[in-house]
Amino acid sequence: EEFDFEYSIGLIEEFKYNLDFKIDKFEIELEKKVLDDAIDNLKKQYGKMTNPELCESGDSIFGSLTQPSSEFSKDILIETDKVSMNQQKSLLGARKGDIFKFDIQKLFDDVKDLTDVTGLSEIEAKELSGEFDFMVKNVNRVTPAEMDQEFFDKIFGDGKVKSEEEFIAEYSKIFE
Repeated sequence: EEFDFEYSIGLIEEFKYNLDFKIDKFEIELEKKVLDDAIDNLKKQYGKMTNPELCESGDSIFGSLTQPSSEFSKDILIETDKVSMNQQKSLLGARKGDIFKFDIQKLFDDVKDLTDVTGLSEIEAKELSGEFDFMVKNVNRVTPAEMDQEFFDKIFGDGKVKSEEEFIAEYSKIFE
């Protein structure tokens, strides 16, 4: 079979544009706290993960969240530092196999933390109510990475940064 195709090509011979306007450029100074927080976060991301016997402050707990009165069941990871102070005390000292009962709306002070943990929308998370069971499957602890050559190489590549001062200078460029 034979096919005929027709194309229309539009070409603009020449066009002019006016970029004659002033743009204000602001120099924003990086706050030390922002840099320190970012580096601490990196050190946690590249830190060493262990599974201790007992949960301590700063650990995270992996387990099954269920509600016996409904069909709700989900494996979740709870960071103990984000749990409300009243509930946090009961989770500290937790070990694999322990079961905790709590009112889901009292687990966190902020509904955003509940949405992050459950993967539900804010509306769905607010609708959760009643008593839930949480069975601990594992306690996770991250020991932050040391500011050493191994850490520098993981972030920037082999031998590109050789000291903490060089690391901070190079990492600060990201925020420029």
